[in-house]
Amino acid sequence: MSNIFHSRMFTVLIAGSGVVLAATAYGLRESFPPFCIGFSYLFAALIFWSFRLRGVRIYVHNAAFVFLALAIAEFWLRNDGRTLTVPSDTYREGPYSADYIQHDKELGYSVKPGRRTVGAAKKFNDGRIIYSVSYTIDEFGHRATPNTGSTEGSVFFFGCSFTFGEGVSDSDSLPYLYSVLSGRRTRNFALHGYGPHQMLRALETDRPKLLGIPESPSLVVYLALMFHLDRAAGRNESDRFGPRYEVKNGQAEYAGSFAGKRTNWFGRVLAHSRIVARLALRAQHQRDLERFSAIIRKSRDLVTDKYIAPFLVLWWDYGDNRESEDADWLIQSLNQARINVIRLSKVIPRLEASDYYIPFDGHPNGNALKEVARVIYDWSNTGERK
Repeated sequence: MSNIFHSRMFTVLIAGSGVVLAATAYGLRESFPPFCIGFSYLFAALIFWSFRLRGVRIYVHNAAFVFLALAIAEFWLRNDGRTLTVPSDTYREGPYSADYIQHDKELGYSVKPGRRTVGAAKKFNDGRIIYSVSYTIDEFGHRATPNTGSTEGSVFFFGCSFTFGEGVSDSDSLPYLYSVLSGRRTRNFALHGYGPHQMLRALETDRPKLLGIPESPSLVVYLALMFHLDRAAGRNESDRFGPRYEVKNGQAEYAGSFAGKRTNWFGRVLAHSRIVARLALRAQHQRDLERFSAIIRKSRDLVTDKYIAPFLVLWWDYGDNRESEDADWLIQSLNQARINVIRLSKVIPRLEASDYYIPFDGHPNGNALKEVARVIYDWSNTGERK
């Protein structure tokens, strides 16, 4: 009777502790790898259980250390995934709210249209300012550019916060600087967190015309960075409703929003495993590269067919976006498709210097963007456009 009692107590203890740890793992899933907690529990449970066995004790004991190794791997890879929150000693103030951003059924999100000026600041947690600027928004919901030049020579810019001009004044954004340099009107379609998929969807839905922009572009420029690869694959938490593209027969095809890509409960649970995430990312990496290339190729085709205008890709390969095998593969793929690509590290090697970036932030400052505007201007006047 005593052995039965102790056996039941042991089972209740193991089961109870398992429930508590499962609840703890779920509560901490965004800040600590839950599978690390789960594998640690299995290690401890099997070790204790092995003490109660005889014939198979050695097998259970050895199996326990497999789970210990898995727990260590989950902990080691804790910052390798994208579901965990990375601690930061900075924060942003200003327009990053519902009054600034709106849900957009085609692009996922966009800036609310309407002429206004909004303040934007990034600060350390102790209040020290990293940058404090204003963004002027035009009637179309875009960052304002000079109202100069003929609309027949308008240049459309697409990209992320680098193109939008995160952390710099209106007059230091890339489209603004190029407009001043060239005398041509520009439109800034870029926004924080955007990738090439927003560009393609805007072109597919003829967004400029839908917004009421009166002109067609004589040139379209896309500023690409390596982390746009993840954004186009839907791995950007702020872009949960963005346009999703899949590659079919070598072509990028619109497949709804990222939110429409459903996974079963088992897949959602496994998504929190750092080991599974690492293996899954490696397995799908080539597909991500092909998707990225296909999106840009289709964007070029639309620009050529719809506007009969040249299309230019600027590749910002500095810092985390420096030369890599992935960048080499993508640029070779685009070159084979006869897409104009300028690798900025080749034409502005000094752009690697830290004084071209906002300290403690990483976005390019006005001096850096002025150099890039000059590259576009020189290219557009060499007769090399295709």
